[in-house]
Amino acid sequence: MSTMLQDGAQIQAKQPGFGGGVNIRDVPSALEEDEAIALANIILDERGGVSKRQGSTLISTVGTGTDRILSIYTWYRVASDPHVIIHLSDGSLRYSTNYDTGSPSWTTIATGKSTSAPYNFETYLDRLYMSNGVNNYAKWDGTTFTEMGSNPKGKYLKLWKDSMWVSGVEGSGLENRIYSSNVGDPDTFGASSFVDIFKGDGDRIKALGADANALIPFKQRRFFIIFDPVTFANRLMDSEKGCESHRSLLYSEEGIYFLSSVGICVYFGDGPAEMISGKIQPLFTASQLNYTALDLACSYQDGVRFGWSLPEASSAVPNLQIEYYPRYDKKPWTFHRLPARAMASVRKQTNVLLLYGHNASNKVEKAFVGSTDDGTAFQALVEVGWYDFNSPLNWKYLNRVKLVGRGKFEIQFKRNFETAIKRNRLIDFSGGTD
Repeated sequence: MSTMLQDGAQIQAKQPGFGGGVNIRDVPSALEEDEAIALANIILDERGGVSKRQGSTLISTVGTGTDRILSIYTWYRVASDPHVIIHLSDGSLRYSTNYDTGSPSWTTIATGKSTSAPYNFETYLDRLYMSNGVNNYAKWDGTTFTEMGSNPKGKYLKLWKDSMWVSGVEGSGLENRIYSSNVGDPDTFGASSFVDIFKGDGDRIKALGADANALIPFKQRRFFIIFDPVTFANRLMDSEKGCESHRSLLYSEEGIYFLSSVGICVYFGDGPAEMISGKIQPLFTASQLNYTALDLACSYQDGVRFGWSLPEASSAVPNLQIEYYPRYDKKPWTFHRLPARAMASVRKQTNVLLLYGHNASNKVEKAFVGSTDDGTAFQALVEVGWYDFNSPLNWKYLNRVKLVGRGKFEIQFKRNFETAIKRNRLIDFSGGTD
């Protein structure tokens, strides 16, 4: 951009891309030159360039129009294609192996299950295990669905050290308890094979994670590690940051990412977790997010982007996505709006799909494919910080703006820190090259 001061002098300012991501924490006039006030429905490239995200494409509907997908999971199998498992609000469990075709089919595994408490799943011994705190702990081997009513009826499952670990059992004092199955036998739990973590602290276990060295029970306000699977020896690892949702855990080579009440955190395995969402910190308040529904939040990964689908304050289900680029130099954040309440990635041969259950219909959608969101157009937004052209006390007149891009978009101008749009121009770069 170039501008002319009141005395006729010419000044130029260059926007060096948006590699710093969105920053809603600092005032617009204090942003770094590569940060933005808003990045909505935007994908960043490794050099800080921006482009509109792709849309989402309908795969199929499941059940009736009033049904919703409570949870979705990819069951990878040794001798067959991956199975996509869904728990539907009609109380049914269903699966599909042809979800990547034009007309996928969904086969019923079981019926009569909870219509509101989503199943959490874990794979072990080429079998699918599931529990939700309401229905009996169960398994499915691809043919037979088996309930084990004598086993702990917990919300959260995690495989660690050749045993299945279960937590989230409701009942007086049980909100601190973690059960362990027999080694190599996830169907059998000993009568005394459990440990109570920090019993009576007024908190409850909200998630189970694990790395190579420890099982990680996350309470809502703190988390611990169990480092001996036989004696259940454990210790407090972080006294300030807990986890809000079991399905918000995201595993990577850097560490374990999770959603806390104060933001997104990452646990590196050697100390308290680090909060990494400082630039979008104002989002994590009760005025912006529905804290009573944060247990429905879920994580996903799409290429280099790590994401979390969260419920806004006005929504009972996830409807807002925040995305993080941990491998980019400045580790930026962006926002999306997809109607996604449950998400799962699936890799079938060379194809990798990100699937989600629609939060307001009985649709299974494929994310970041196509130009619309299931036929509905959507807008992308980039809003830069304020420019003072290093001359904040002088009046300035905008002379020209030079753009490099492709496609068709609008450019809008504001002035004097006002919220109203002063000028609006349609830009058409519909040619085949920049």
